[in-house]
Amino acid sequence: MTRHERSSHTAPSAETVAAARLFDDGGPLLFGEETGDGFPWTGIVVHSSSCDSPTCNCRDVDFLARPLVPDGAAFVEHKEVSVRGQLDLDTGRITPAAEPGAATPQAALLARVRLRLAGDRLELLRARWHRAKHQDDPDEWRTVDWGRVDLTANVPFCEVLPSRWDLAVGFERHHWWIFDLWCLKPGCTCETVGLSFHRDDGSAQELVEVDLPRRSLTGRGTSETGRGLWEALRDDEELLAELESRRATIRRVARQLPAFLTPAKPAAAPAPVGRNEPCPCGSGKKFKRCCGGVAAGPRERGTTR
Repeated sequence: MTRHERSSHTAPSAETVAAARLFDDGGPLLFGEETGDGFPWTGIVVHSSSCDSPTCNCRDVDFLARPLVPDGAAFVEHKEVSVRGQLDLDTGRITPAAEPGAATPQAALLARVRLRLAGDRLELLRARWHRAKHQDDPDEWRTVDWGRVDLTANVPFCEVLPSRWDLAVGFERHHWWIFDLWCLKPGCTCETVGLSFHRDDGSAQELVEVDLPRRSLTGRGTSETGRGLWEALRDDEELLAELESRRATIRRVARQLPAFLTPAKPAAAPAPVGRNEPCPCGSGKKFKRCCGGVAAGPRERGTTR
């Protein structure tokens, strides 16, 4: 799910799990529209929410849809026209909270929502539902296929905890998705993070390295666009706090990961039992006249003294 419909599969490397990443920051969904057929608006915003309890199997998504209308150089929600309801993720059926009257703006909006939240977009809502269930699971990294993750390079956070919402920032009238890249070495004390920015139309990518405690770029060679993107992110205290939280999470995972990836040692073979020692089965008999005799076979048991 994306806040914009374009470029949902840009990634830092085709060899990583993130290559098939479907960006979703958990925010409202924006759909561009063409006017006509009784639909007078140029866009729709859909707010969605679902139960985030891992133990609940309900398959409904609540939604609130509104048209988008121009306001100067931007678009805003037209709050006087809205539709609320539920979407069944299994069947795709949309049930409005209240059936709108015929030939009303609400009826036109509901018809367009039913058209839009189907097919691939229904699949995307199903993916969002699954991610919501695992947002607060601190051990989701244990379910990752680590054989597909390149641990010799910095690793995107989304490969460690795949269900967490993605980071994004607005810059120069575009939405830029962010891969935050971290070192997973257990003893690493660095406080830097690589940020790979991807423009929503897929036409540009910028990579910067940031010193988190100093909140500054490191090294040289950062482009003007890269500096602008970092400044936009730096002005967002919520995004900065999320990066700090992710660093703490990565360090915790890095400490636990080596033991998790090391194959368990095979159990040691039991010590041999002497023929005249008590049988380990607890019968009270000597080993040779109990389990040891059974193991030896009929002929050997007959010659035992």
